[in-house]
Amino acid sequence: MALTPEILIPRLGDVLVEQGLLSKEDLESALEYQKQLREKGQALLIGQILVDLGKIERATMDQAITMQIIRLQKALQESNEMLEKRVEERTAALQKAYEKLAELSMLKENFVSNISHELRTP
Repeated sequence: MALTPEILIPRLGDVLVEQGLLSKEDLESALEYQKQLREKGQALLIGQILVDLGKIERATMDQAITMQIIRLQKALQESNEMLEKRVEERTAALQKAYEKLAELSMLKENFVSNISHELRTP
């Protein structure tokens, strides 16, 4: 599957409507037109259809896409930072558990050694 703007930018039409750059009716008519084209074997992206139908200017479309990409990149960066923090926390917890196990292992070895010594000593 090829990467297209619609895949990379979820629901571009909804974003344009939310920003007041496009009416809901214009979006619905463009989606209907896209459906008709698809039935004829033609595949056009919704952004291109909106520009071709004169519902939105190319510069406005490009600006909206750019802003959406910036928002998505920021969300991805925040998610990555959160995941890194969780990894650090879990690594610290595992390190603490490992140190506790090492301490218990040492105590066990000392105990077994002492008992063994006591059993061999008359």
